[in-house]
Amino acid sequence: MSQPKPERLLADYLAALAVRGLAPDTRRGRENAVRAFLARLGIERKDLRAAVRADVEAHAAALLTEGREASTVRAHLAALRGFYAWAEAADAVLVNPCVGVALPKLPERLPRRVLTAAEVAQVLAQPDAGTGKGARDRALLEVLYTAGLRRAEVVALGVHDLDLSAGLVRVARGKGGRGRVAPLGASAVAALRAYLDARRVWLEAVGRSESALWLSPIRPHGPLKKEAAALIVRRCAARAGIGRAGAHAWRHTCATHLLRGGASLAYVQRLLGHRSLKTTQIYTRVEVGEVRATVQASHPRR
Repeated sequence: MSQPKPERLLADYLAALAVRGLAPDTRRGRENAVRAFLARLGIERKDLRAAVRADVEAHAAALLTEGREASTVRAHLAALRGFYAWAEAADAVLVNPCVGVALPKLPERLPRRVLTAAEVAQVLAQPDAGTGKGARDRALLEVLYTAGLRRAEVVALGVHDLDLSAGLVRVARGKGGRGRVAPLGASAVAALRAYLDARRVWLEAVGRSESALWLSPIRPHGPLKKEAAALIVRRCAARAGIGRAGAHAWRHTCATHLLRGGASLAYVQRLLGHRSLKTTQIYTRVEVGEVRATVQASHPRR
């Protein structure tokens, strides 16, 4: 077997991930993880077959020593596993050095921020629905709360992903390249209709068309970026006086309120696009935590 060139193999691997439909941020993260491993070994231009299991374990230990969180190290190892599994299938390596490497355990952490129903109402009342910008911001918040989308998913939505007559939104490519369809509540549909009217006026004024759903209110009304969407959410929360509450807090809130309202865990898993039910089960522990806090605050034998 001739010596494979790491750069060429990495490029081919990333192309394969693109064909599978993985998002650019996901591909970039995997690329960075593989490059970090190769750089530590000093084999960027040498034989990939030089890596062995002990090298992968030492790399993981070094990342932890550098202060990386266990979740970050797990993501790095998962990226290496995927890369070497692909390289092995392509006959570029004889042995996958990641086989048998244990992943660091993750501490059980509850969602940092879950809004109460009153806080949700406070934040939703902040955008000025009488303006196009306010209609957009209100619709953005409603979709986050009703459908539980990730920030990247909601920003990537196109007009064609909406079916307002059926009350549905399509996530064409979620985390891991997985797509899904999520229902929209009546308030979200109403907010989206109001925003789409304003959006139509914006585009007619500049004589252009645009497939992206969320647009800037400033001419020429280009697509909204992830950073701008995050800023909108944080500013609305700040104006409501509830402190920091980003887009992911709305995803946590959506899941927690659904479970509190009697939704099944399997439904919430499907709505959020979780691959494993274990990921969704964290929200059941949020409920238990709230019960415990209530008991400690009010029970005479606490």
